[in-house]
Amino acid sequence: MIKKKEFPSDIDKKVSEYDRFYGAQDFNPGTRSVKLPVEIKHSYFNHHFIFHDIKEGTGADVQSVNVKQEVPALILGSGPTLDEIMPVLKDWKGAIFASTSQTPTCVYHGHAPEYVVALDPHSDLPEIEGVDDWNKYNSKLICHPCISPRLVQEWPLDRLYYRPMEPSSDFHAMHLGISYGEVIQTYCLLFSCTPAAQVALARMMGYHPLYTVGLDFGFPNNKRRFTSWFYHELEGWQIDRPMSLDENDESFRTENPYRRLIYAENGCCSSVMHIYYKRAFICVANIDMSDIFKVKAFNAVTEFPEITIEELIKTQGKLDKKRFWSRAKKQKIYEDYLARYYTFALRYKDGSLTYFECTPELEKHKDRIPAELQQKIADGKVIGIDEQIEIFVTQNYANLQAAKPQVRQQLDKSPDDLLNPKEEIRRLQRLNHDATKYRDNIHDRK
Repeated sequence: MIKKKEFPSDIDKKVSEYDRFYGAQDFNPGTRSVKLPVEIKHSYFNHHFIFHDIKEGTGADVQSVNVKQEVPALILGSGPTLDEIMPVLKDWKGAIFASTSQTPTCVYHGHAPEYVVALDPHSDLPEIEGVDDWNKYNSKLICHPCISPRLVQEWPLDRLYYRPMEPSSDFHAMHLGISYGEVIQTYCLLFSCTPAAQVALARMMGYHPLYTVGLDFGFPNNKRRFTSWFYHELEGWQIDRPMSLDENDESFRTENPYRRLIYAENGCCSSVMHIYYKRAFICVANIDMSDIFKVKAFNAVTEFPEITIEELIKTQGKLDKKRFWSRAKKQKIYEDYLARYYTFALRYKDGSLTYFECTPELEKHKDRIPAELQQKIADGKVIGIDEQIEIFVTQNYANLQAAKPQVRQQLDKSPDDLLNPKEEIRRLQRLNHDATKYRDNIHDRK
C-alpha cells in the first residue's frame, strides 16, 4: 500500500519512478563533458605531490588497509534522515565512511569519520575547512589523482589513494594507469554517486557488515539534505542554511527532465536523478554482494534488510548471522529491481557480471542502440525488450569469442567463462516479464 506522498502541492503526483526511463547514455555524456577536462587538469597538477606523498609514507594505496577482524562501518548519505543518527553518532565505535560535505557535521556531533571519501573532482578544501582542529582527529582522506589539488595537497592528515575507472573513457582506462599505476594499483569503477564508491572501498578494505544511513535517494520530510554544521573561527559552531524542499522553489519547475520530481514506489518524494543514483547503488550492491543493512527510516530505499538506530548502537553492528540475507536472496531482490529499469546483468561462471541497458522507447533513442537493432527498426520490425536482450547477449558472446588474446587478458575473460547463452537469455527474459507485471501492478494501484 502506497503511503501518503510528501509532495509540494502543485507537483504532478502521478509520475512514479517507473514512468521515466533515463539510462547511462542520458547522463554520462553530459557528466563527462563537464568533469573530464577538470579531471585531466587535476591529475597533472597532483602527479608530483602524490608520488612524493607515497614515498614519504603519508600516503598509500587504499589497499594497504586490510581489516582482519569483523569491523562494521557506517556508509553515510547526504539525505535528510542522516539527522536521525547524529545525536548518537558519538556512541558508534565502528568506522565511518563520509563525504567531504558531511565531515564537519560528523565532527560537530562527536565522531570524526575514519575515512573521508572524495569522488567528485569538484570536491574541494572549503568543504572540510569547517572543522575546529584537525590535529585532534585521526581521519584519512580517500581520494584519487583527479580531485582538486587544493584538497589533496592541503589535507592535514594521511591520505589513501585509488584510481577512478570508467572503461569507456581512454583517460581513465589507459592514461591514469600509465601515469599512476606505479604507485596506485587499486582502481574503483565509477557508479555515479559517492556512497556506491564508499561501499566498494569499504568492502575491499575488509569492513563488514555495512550500514547505510541518510542514503535516502529522495526528499523525505520535504527536505533536500541533512542539517549541516561548520566551525567558524570567531563564532564557533554554526548551523548551515536550511535545506527544506520549498514549494516555491523554481529549480524543480525546469525543462531539465533530470530534476523532475517524481515519487518512489513507497510514496517518498524523489527526483529522476536521485532514482538514477539509487539504481547505480544497487548495481554496485549486486556486483559486490556485501552485507548491507539500511538504518530504518522512511525514504526511497526498500531493497535492504533494516535495523533501528537503537539496535545499531546497542549491538555496535555485530548481529546474529541469521539476520544476514543469503547471496541468492540479495541477487533476486537487486536484479528484480534493476529489471524494472530495463537494466540486466549478464553473468559469468566466476560470478562476475556485465550490465547492459535495454530501451523501452527505441525510436527516441536510436543513437544508443547497436546497428543490428537500427536495421531491424528501419525494416519496420517491432523490437521489444525480449528481442533486445537476445541481441545484446548474443553480441556479447560473439564479441568475446572473436576478441584477440590481449583484449581477453585485459577483460580477464575467455570464452570458457561464458554460461550457456540460451539459458542466460531465458533467465533475463523471465526477469523482464516479471518486471513488466510489477510495473503494470504499480500503475493499477495509482
